[in-house]
Amino acid sequence: MSVLIVDDHPAMRTTMFDILKDAGFLVMTAELAEEAVQLCAENSFDIVLMDVQMSGMTGVEAFRQIRKNSQETPHFIF
Repeated sequence: MSVLIVDDHPAMRTTMFDILKDAGFLVMTAELAEEAVQLCAENSFDIVLMDVQMSGMTGVEAFRQIRKNSQETPHFIF
């Protein structure tokens, strides 16, 4: 199962990455919502763990953009 972690706090990204990788998930990370939109256009994820409040584009705006651009929308957890 593949997971994209989107959070602008490095410690949060690292902690979630380590936990999920140790549990056997394929994990990628993004610091910004805009980066998440690009990664979802280039990759297929089963789950996206999305921070809601980030500088620039919010997590909700990124979710809408990803849904609009993707044939298969991953499951989102905010």
